[in-house]
Amino acid sequence: MDISKVIQQHKRLCSLVAERKIKQSLDILTDMISNSSSGDMRDEYNNIEMTYRNMLTYTIDGIKDPERNSIPKLIQSI
Repeated sequence: MDISKVIQQHKRLCSLVAERKIKQSLDILTDMISNSSSGDMRDEYNNIEMTYRNMLTYTIDGIKDPERNSIPKLIQSI
């Protein structure tokens, strides 16, 4: 991936996070990480994605999420 595309994706990612569009942000991250050879980034992404899925599950099921206060940390790590 060329640097201009990375910069473009980064700007879009930041915009989506600011708009709290987490799913779309994760989609962009998936694309960016697929072009990376860093295992650490993939592991961190998997943790973020799992947290997001759990939040959705808890919300849909009406379960009080004990990790709800960690949402700002999730957003900052994206």
